[in-house]
Amino acid sequence: MVKLLGAASIGLCAVYMGASLTCDLIRRVQAVGALRDVLLSMRQKLSGWQLPLPALLRETAQEHAGCYSAFLSRSAARLERERRKPADQILSECFRKEAPKSLTEEARRCALRVFATLGKLDAASQEQMLDRAVEELDLLETRLREDQRRRSRCYLALGLCGGLAITILLV
Repeated sequence: MVKLLGAASIGLCAVYMGASLTCDLIRRVQAVGALRDVLLSMRQKLSGWQLPLPALLRETAQEHAGCYSAFLSRSAARLERERRKPADQILSECFRKEAPKSLTEEARRCALRVFATLGKLDAASQEQMLDRAVEELDLLETRLREDQRRRSRCYLALGLCGGLAITILLV
């Protein structure tokens, strides 16, 4: 009986590992989608309201109560507090500290490119830059979704088959 319980628990752990890997893929897709939504919202606010950068970040943080709201709020506060420091440096530092760990390196580079130029260009150039970044993140999200579908089935199947194989071997 103890041997059977041990085999079953080890088998379930293998299944859990497969499910955990699948959840990591889902978190990656969600992080990229949320970043795209934040940049799209910033672009709409920039073109419609023409807010100064700290107010733009604060408004976007209130609208998006997700994984980027802390980054946006802290960036806005630091921009107002540290006026002598360049905005791109503050935004880059805050993004590096606050960005979700599940965000892909390609999405990080895209966001850092945006934050390095945000506030330096005229409104039309900033809108174009944000449009390009949103398009780039759309393509990345599409690729990640396809990769997630393909890999998640594989991870779940490997976890299930591995768990069954271990259970059979131990019983």
